[in-house]
Amino acid sequence: MSAESFLMGVFPPAHNATANSFLPTGDQLVPVYSVADTEDWKIRGYTKCPGYQQRLNDWLGSPEFKQKEAETATFRQKIQSVMPQLNTSLANWWNVYDAFNVWRTYGVGDEMPAVSDADYNQTVEIAMWLETRKMDPELTTNLLGGALIGDILAKMAAAEAATDNDSRGYYRLLIISSHYNTQLGVLSALQTGSAKTSYSWQSKIPSTAAVLVFELHKAPGAQGGDYVVRALSQDGPKKKYDVLPLPCAVKGDAAETFAGRGSCTLDHFRALAGPQAMNSSAAWCSACNNDKVIACALDRVQRQLMQAGIQPDVSVMSTDAAAIYATSSKGGSS
Repeated sequence: MSAESFLMGVFPPAHNATANSFLPTGDQLVPVYSVADTEDWKIRGYTKCPGYQQRLNDWLGSPEFKQKEAETATFRQKIQSVMPQLNTSLANWWNVYDAFNVWRTYGVGDEMPAVSDADYNQTVEIAMWLETRKMDPELTTNLLGGALIGDILAKMAAAEAATDNDSRGYYRLLIISSHYNTQLGVLSALQTGSAKTSYSWQSKIPSTAAVLVFELHKAPGAQGGDYVVRALSQDGPKKKYDVLPLPCAVKGDAAETFAGRGSCTLDHFRALAGPQAMNSSAAWCSACNNDKVIACALDRVQRQLMQAGIQPDVSVMSTDAAAIYATSSKGGSS
C-alpha cells in the first residue's frame, strides 16, 4: 500500500490520456512486487537474522551499553513515573519514543501525557543513540544490507550490459520501499572494514519518507566502462537532496569531475560493494544462520540431497519446502 501510494504521487494520472495511451482513466500503473513479510530476506532481513540478533544481544550486555543505562537511569525513571505501564528499559526505549512521537506528531496511538519540550527532546536523543548504535557497521557488517547490495550491483550490471548493446531492456528506475533499518543496513555494509565515511544518518535515524538513492551515470559519448555511481539522500519530503560521499570516491578524479563530489567509477563501486554483497538466498541464510525462511529451508534440503548423492532439479523446486523434485546421480528419481 505504501509503495502504491508513493507511485501514484510520482506518476499521477495523465490528463491527456487517449485510447492508445494509458488507461481510459489516465492512470499510469507501475508494477509493484512484494513477498510475504515472513519470507522477505532482502528488505526486511533485519527482522529474521539470528546471527545479527546474537551480536545485538552481546552488545546489550557490553560496557558501552551498561554505561548508557546508568547515564539515562534517572530520566527513564522520570518517564516511568508519568507512564507506569511503559517498559522504560534502555533496550526498549525505541517503543517509548515511538509512543510519544506518534501521539505528539500525528495524534494517533495511545494517548500520552504532555511532557515538556526538554523531556521530549531527551527522549528523542536517547532513541537516536540506541537505534543508530544498533545499526553500527561493526555490529551489522553486511548481514542487514548485503542482500540488497547484491541486488543493486546486479541491476547496475544489467543496465551497463544493455546500454553497451544499445538496448533499453533494463530498469531505468527501481524503487524499494523499506524502513530506516534497511537504509542504515545498506550504508553500514558499505562502510565495513576500513571504508569509513561519516553520514548524518549515523547520528540520527532517517526521517519518515526519507529517500536513499544510488544513481548510475554514463558520460555522453563515452565508451564501455565509463560508468559512474553517485549516492544521494533526502531526509524527508520537501528536504533537499544531499550527496552521500561514497567510500570509494577519489577526490578530483574523472568520476567526481563528471558526476560530482563523492562519486566513484562503477568499477571502484564494485570493488567496494562486491565483497559485502550477498548474491543468493543461500549466502544470506548461511551468514544469518536462518533456517526458517522458506528459501533457507529449500537451500538446506538442496544441500542434504546433494550430500546424499542426489542432484536436485532446481528448475522445478517448489516454494513448499516439503515438495521438492530431485534426480539422483544414477538417473533415478526421488
